[in-house]
Amino acid sequence: MIRWAAILFLALFLGCSSSPVKKTETIAEMSHTEYKIPHWATISQLEQALRDDKRPDYVLLSSMRCTTCRHLHQIMDRMGWSDKVLFVNLEEEWVMRLTRGVKLRIIPTMVVTMDGGGKKTVAFPGLESITTALFEQFSKKRRP
Repeated sequence: MIRWAAILFLALFLGCSSSPVKKTETIAEMSHTEYKIPHWATISQLEQALRDDKRPDYVLLSSMRCTTCRHLHQIMDRMGWSDKVLFVNLEEEWVMRLTRGVKLRIIPTMVVTMDGGGKKTVAFPGLESITTALFEQFSKKRRP
């Protein structure tokens, strides 16, 4: 538990401004635009993702109150990235307890870890940083 807590704390300090369940199923209407609301990860889903052998793990710290977050969710859904990322709702009690005392500078922030929360963990704060990282990981053709 301390290890994955360290991941989230790292993401919060670095910011400047998997489950097989489909993450985007419910459609909502906001600002006259329809978009899919992500299914928020539970604490057990986050722990399981960090413990399994599948790497890297992508954890998005987000909120539905955040306009930029909602826009990011739309982009991720259109690009087909939503099922590759764990969405963590910063408004849930367990996340608030985990991040208590830490000043989050930018919402959304994505944490990518190659080693379950160890030294090979990187945070991407903000829309541009997150979309660039996801595009580089999932959209470029890989050379053999």
